[in-house]
Amino acid sequence: MARRGHILERVAGIASFFRDGLIVALNTLGLFVAANVGAALYLSREQPVVSSETVRREKVASVVAKYGIDFFKRLYPDKTEAQIRELIYDQPEQPSVYEPFAEFRSSAMTRASLTIHQAGFRLNGASQGPWPLDGKALNIFVFGGSTTLGSKVEDEKTIPAALQSILRERVGSTGIALNVYNFGVGAFFSSQEVAYFQNQLRYGNLPDMVVFIDGLNDFHYWDGDPATAKSYRHIYYLLWSLNRQIGREQGVAWHLVELWKSLPIVQLAKKIGGKPGELYVQQPGTGWISRANAAPMQPSHREDAADRRSDLTPVAGTASADELYSSRYSDSLQITDPGRIQAVIARYLTNKDIAQGIANQFGIEAMFVWQPAPLYHYNLATHPYKIEGDHRRTRYGYPAMAHYVEARDMGANFAWCADVLGDFDHPLYVDQVHYTAEGNRLIADCIARTVVASGAIDRIRQRKFGQIAAVAARQDFSVTVEAEPVATSAIGSVFGPEASTENMTMSRPLSEWGDLASNAVELADDSAGYSVIYQYFPLERGPAERTHQISVRIKPASSDYLGLVMVCLGGSRPENVVMFVNPQTMGVISASGHHDVRNEPEGWTRLTLSGTCEDPGHDRLQVMLYPAHGAPDNRGAIIFGGGELRRVISSSPRLSDQGSRP
Repeated sequence: MARRGHILERVAGIASFFRDGLIVALNTLGLFVAANVGAALYLSREQPVVSSETVRREKVASVVAKYGIDFFKRLYPDKTEAQIRELIYDQPEQPSVYEPFAEFRSSAMTRASLTIHQAGFRLNGASQGPWPLDGKALNIFVFGGSTTLGSKVEDEKTIPAALQSILRERVGSTGIALNVYNFGVGAFFSSQEVAYFQNQLRYGNLPDMVVFIDGLNDFHYWDGDPATAKSYRHIYYLLWSLNRQIGREQGVAWHLVELWKSLPIVQLAKKIGGKPGELYVQQPGTGWISRANAAPMQPSHREDAADRRSDLTPVAGTASADELYSSRYSDSLQITDPGRIQAVIARYLTNKDIAQGIANQFGIEAMFVWQPAPLYHYNLATHPYKIEGDHRRTRYGYPAMAHYVEARDMGANFAWCADVLGDFDHPLYVDQVHYTAEGNRLIADCIARTVVASGAIDRIRQRKFGQIAAVAARQDFSVTVEAEPVATSAIGSVFGPEASTENMTMSRPLSEWGDLASNAVELADDSAGYSVIYQYFPLERGPAERTHQISVRIKPASSDYLGLVMVCLGGSRPENVVMFVNPQTMGVISASGHHDVRNEPEGWTRLTLSGTCEDPGHDRLQVMLYPAHGAPDNRGAIIFGGGELRRVISSSPRLSDQGSRP
């Protein structure tokens, strides 16, 4: 019995030990959780939050305060102070999207003074030509960097917009419409422009003339790497090491360390040991980041103490350009290296030859422009902005290029416009390198004079009137694609009295539509989502011809978002093809299946969409037209001029080598 009692005492002691230990552990865990919750709450309350919009407003205020509103009134003599501030605010850093081979391009944007089309070009204001291209017009594509795109000027005051205006005035009597398209992209240089030009040709956008505006960025990126190259190289590494980054190849200890580092109490400890008084900025897609690390909205106007030196304000007097420059800057070999300057010029000339060869093959006139820079033949006394190191290479590169041009015949299609801003006593730059509206006009005039003198307009006019075999010039390939005409059979008109509508207002009821070819109807959105008109057509089951084609005639009204859809129904799962366009520009926003946009007489555009019902079980086809996006603040209307549904019978493309190489 005594032994049994001793055992029970030991068991009771062990149980008491574990019970006390559990209580201590639970209390410790509770305190640990409470401490982390408290730290998380403190961190969330402690961070002063500044929205990206507020940061942009602050930067506008700092820029105006730095240079003075009187200085900006000299840049924008036709604007009030409020309009100047709004213009600077309205044009932050231009976001970009991926572009094959060229790496990136301008993304679509609509602001009061800055409009980028879905196809990547900036509009020239109300005078913008149509998209897709009008085949009967003289179409000019302009490629370049941000100086071509235009910065802190309205759509209608960029170099391409001014070029369009000047050329229309000088060649307006030719009987051919003339349209210029601004394909400038921030940070582009000649290598990327050639790739972007090739992309446009691959997309089927063939201009009559192409203009390349270069010089500034070729020296800025003198290593030949695009602005995003370093990031893309890092992406390759990150993809390769993705498994390590998410810990799949790490042991338990690694996970425990990462968990510890993520705890709020640990982050609070880091914060206490970090920089005091740091603000945080909320930026779309980036979460919360230190304001010190936030991407600047106006990189050329960063507010550093060193930038406030008195020698960066407009200077009066007779100091020479060299004296002004030496008082502001001291350059190293990283800026002055003559070997690398020669390499830049050689690369540019190679890109020029490549672009010229491509243009020749496609029967396109090519023009090459060497643009102005503030450190070459320009009055620095009117230039208060600090010029960053990479852009200062133009001080050494431009004279070398000028020497090359003077010693050689660059051809009638080369425009030396580098010194057209030199003989003025007032500012012609809105920041360190971007031109004012007046500067853009002067450069455009230089380009236009070269275009006219080269005879390019006359050659294009002759081709347009058939005096030169444009087809032979543009289709003289070693391999061409031939196709038998696509055979189709009509099924019937679409969106007539048998159609149904939802949330739509029409200028006439369906029963009174009649002949839409001569008496069109307005379709307007009247919804908080989408309005739609739709119609069903029967399908034969089985392996019969299952490819259908719908086409509709459209004119723009107030809508900027139109959808055309075909859906195959009745089988195991629906199949659909879609086409969404902006009726204002007729640019394709997104699409699946075969689609086409063609201009027709009297301002009509025909949209065509084709698709195949693969599932033999489908027994009906639904066709739908969405005239506008139905958001309350973005309703709109289109003009509908009828449409039809057809069955595609056959199509047999084949390759042929009947063409010949030049």
